[in-house]
Amino acid sequence: MRNLLLFRVGASRFAAPLETVEEALDIDAAAVQGIPGENSALRGVFPLRGALVPLYDPRRALGMAMNAGATAMVIRPPGSSARVALAVDDVEDLLDDVQEGDIRPPGGGDLDGIVRGVVQRAAGIIVLVDLYALVAACRATDGGDRA
Repeated sequence: MRNLLLFRVGASRFAAPLETVEEALDIDAAAVQGIPGENSALRGVFPLRGALVPLYDPRRALGMAMNAGATAMVIRPPGSSARVALAVDDVEDLLDDVQEGDIRPPGGGDLDGIVRGVVQRAAGIIVLVDLYALVAACRATDGGDRA
């Protein structure tokens, strides 16, 4: 059985393994300091317990229009001592009843390994994502549209 953290980006619902998320917190847009550069997914950095954490908007990597989320999901990629955060619209719930057999393979393109599968629930389809692959895709964003 897997414990998945359910979150929303726009009107879409996503989930990721709970153990990949260090914490989720509401962020004040005024606390995010912009950083000039070519990466349109990097919204800036914000302070968290004495360190500046880069905040990425995952929408372009997920094939969606860019828009600012109000919740930060903080993760620490494997082999890194530094945290990064993804801006999402809301962290909704914990799915603690997902069996391996409940996860279906993704249909269509896998968006650079980001999409790991889908889970059907009464409220609709939930897309299971790899947060580390999502951060890597955000870091690689150069401002151009994905094909």
